Formats: sequence, C-alpha cells, structure tokens
Amino acid sequence: MNPFRSQPAILRFKNAADGYCQCLDKVLADKAPLQEILFTLSEVYAAAHFLPPVHESQIDVIDIPPENLYVPIKSWELVKKLSAMFTKDGRIAHVFNPWDDPANAAVEGYIGDELLDIYNDLRKGLALWNTKDSYTAEAVYGWRESFVLHWGRHAVVALHALHTYIYYKK
Repeated sequence: MNPFRSQPAILRFKNAADGYCQCLDKVLADKAPLQEILFTLSEVYAAAHFLPPVHESQIDVIDIPPENLYVPIKSWELVKKLSAMFTKDGRIAHVFNPWDDPANAAVEGYIGDELLDIYNDLRKGLALWNTKDSYTAEAVYGWRESFVLHWGRHAVVALHALHTYIYYKK
C-alpha cells in the first residue's frame, strides 16, 4: 500500500479539500448556503498546516498531459457570478502583505477570484490522487507547495472576507 494514502494528516487534508471543492460546486449550482464555504475552507486551511513535507526525490515525473488531468474552471464569468453572490460587484479590500507600509498595503480583489484560485489548486491535487496510486506523493507535494506559495494567502483573505460577511455584514 502507498504510505501516503494511510497517513491520518494526509487523509484529513484530502477529505477537507474534497469537501471544499464539492461545496463550491454546490454553491455555484445554487444548492448550498454561502456559509458552508466558510466552514469547509476553515477545515482545509487548518488541515494544510499538518501536511508532511515531501522531498522531490519521492515524486515521479507525471506522464499525463495536464489537459487530460484537470482543466481549471476559472473564468471571468464564474468569478463575477461567485462574487455577486456576496455583493453587487463582489469586490473586497485586503492586505496582501501585512508587513508592508500600512499606507500602501491595501489592495482590491474579488471574493470569487480568491475562492476559485483555492479550488483550482486543490482540484489539481485531487485529480492526481484519483488518477493513479503512484501519484499520491505528487498530490501531497503539490498541495503543500501551493499552500505555502499560493492558495494559503488566498484562503486567509477569503476567510477574513467570509467571516466578516457572514457575522457582521448582514
């Protein structure tokens, strides 16, 4: 058995990632409350902190063309649709780097963009996980690296925006 498939921290993360992606699919189909995004994103963000490091020597070259593995769903129309579920235009203000000069720190974005960036990074790993048993290490490596370098920041921004929207904005 593949050792990556039996580690509790990895299984917890994989299930949380799957839960978040399924939730976003339901929300986009108008079949789930927006509040569910906050819950599932919180779970996957917390679980990501416990993903074990995977050394590059543990991963194989992936011999599947990317377009056969997973095609990202991001489009401007989806960003606008998801963003508009929260506010008329879905724009949010956030701080990209909290250690920057506060006078220059605030930036503007779209909540839908944040949520779909996370979704696409998680879906890539889920596609690897579900493709072939030997690609489990690649899935974990990709999830951990993209968490540190990319979707972790998007998650923090989205969690702040969702928390504020659900508990204060209504």
